[in-house]
Amino acid sequence: WFFGCGGLFSRLFGNPAADCLQESYKETLNAAHFSAHVAGMVHTRSVKGWARQMASRSAEASDFLKIAADENNAFQ
Repeated sequence: WFFGCGGLFSRLFGNPAADCLQESYKETLNAAHFSAHVAGMVHTRSVKGWARQMASRSAEASDFLKIAADENNAFQ
């Protein structure tokens, strides 16, 4: 609650929107990374397909969050 997205530190000293975008970007990269690992380890075809789809969508979300963070920085 102190350092996280919208935490007290951000409200007092930083840009809460930029901090939220950065934290969300990191989380989506982790989700894409671990979903790709799951897709590589699972042998059931349907589960493998769902894991690949999750990795793809997480990577796409991280791309959009990076663009949003760049736009926010340009706006600042």
